[in-house]
This record gives sequence, structure tokens and C-alpha cells, in this order.
Amino acid sequence: MKFKSINSSLFLLVSVILVVIFVVLNSTGLLSPLTSYLKAGLAPVQSYFYGWGERVTTYSHLLVSIRQLDQENKALEEKVRNLYVSKSQVKSLTRENKMLREQLSLVRERKEEMTPAFIISRDPNNLFFSLGIDKGSSDGIVQDMPVVLSDGVLIGQVLATEDKTASILPVVDSRSKINAEVVNSGATGIITGEHNLALVMDMIPQNKEVKPGDLVATSGIGQLFPRGLLLGEVEEVSNSDNALFQKAKIKPLFNFQDLRLIFVITSW
Repeated sequence: MKFKSINSSLFLLVSVILVVIFVVLNSTGLLSPLTSYLKAGLAPVQSYFYGWGERVTTYSHLLVSIRQLDQENKALEEKVRNLYVSKSQVKSLTRENKMLREQLSLVRERKEEMTPAFIISRDPNNLFFSLGIDKGSSDGIVQDMPVVLSDGVLIGQVLATEDKTASILPVVDSRSKINAEVVNSGATGIITGEHNLALVMDMIPQNKEVKPGDLVATSGIGQLFPRGLLLGEVEEVSNSDNALFQKAKIKPLFNFQDLRLIFVITSW
């Protein structure tokens, strides 16, 4: 223990002596050549580490800048998307308001009482075709009520109702049968749907003139539909001398895929 204490004291004494010698030599300028030599020898190393540190700092700043630019770019992209969405919504609302104004103004000109409704579903398949609307029994909608466009074009009738919704049987459905007449000649017949795409008018008397371009409307027979609702335009007439009746292919006056706003005739 005593020996260890002596060694510590000796080390401390030697250290103090060396410091004093270094201070004296440095103050007299005797260490200047050694200092210059050491500086010259260490200069490349110092320059290398300084340059490397600068590159690391520059690279770090570059990474930070890239990250900031990426975040700013994402924020700008989101703003652009939001602007496109807002622009699309404004255009959609503008078109919808224009359509509502036009169609409601036409509805006021008709005598029937009508309830407007929006198409909320389409269910076409190989056999049947139905449309869903956002009005139902709680809105006074009942089965078999006629469904039209505002300009008096018949598109179908109410097939079934729920409290807030209803399904529509379109005129092009094969289950649909409507008493109709050719506007120009008064020729009567029965219109049925054909393959959910077109209409066929059958049972047309042979002594009545029917030609392409003639308009066809509801006849009012049977009182299921008001008289005068447009159904379509004669596209082709089939007439045989041996047949008892004529048959005509009728082109609907609208595209079902374009339907959005319709009207249910609640009374007439």
C-alpha cells in the first residue's frame, strides 16, 4: 500500500516537471521547429477529415432538403386532388341544378300530380330489368303507378315498394305490356319489352298506316296509364299479307343509362 502511494507521488512529480520543461521550451521558441513539423505532417490528415466532415454535413443538409421537398410535394398533390374533387362536385351540382330547374318547369305545365325521385340502383340481367328509386310508400308511392320523364315520356311503372324506396319495371322489360297507339294514324296495339333493349308493338290492325318515324304514345285503354305519354318512335314495320296484324319495332326516346331524375305520377 505504501509502495503504491510512492509510485503515484513519483508519477505526479514527473508530470509536473515535464509540463514545466514544455512551457519553458515553448516560451523560448525551441519547440517551434517541432511544432511546425507536426503541423505540416498532420495538415493532410486534418484536411481530409475536414473535407469529409464538410461532405457529411452537405449530404445531411441534402437529405433534409429532399425530405422537406417530398413532404411539400405530397402536400401540393393533395391540394391539387382536393381542387379537382371540388371542381368536379361544383360541375356535378351545377348540372344537377340545371336539370332540376328544366324538368321541374316542364312538370308544372302538366296536369298530373308527380313526385320526383332519383335513380339509386340499376339491376339489368338476362331476363329482367329493374330500377331503384329513393321514394317509397311513406312518400305516397304505390304499385303500378306510372313513372315518366318530365317531358311526358313513359319509362315504366312501380313494381314494388318499401318504406323509403321502390323498384321500377321499365317499359323495355319483357314483363311490361302497355296499350299504345300511333300518334299520326291512331293505330292501336300492345307494346312489350324486347330483350331489355327495345320495344315491340304488336296487334296493329292491317288497315292502319304505320311507318318509320311515327311517334307512339299510351292510348289510355285500361286506365293503367294516362293517355298521351310518349313511348318511342317507329323504327321498323313488319307487314305480311297473310298476317292478321302488323308488328312494329319501337325505339325508346331515352337511354336508361342516362336516367337520373324521374317522376312518379301519383294521380291524373
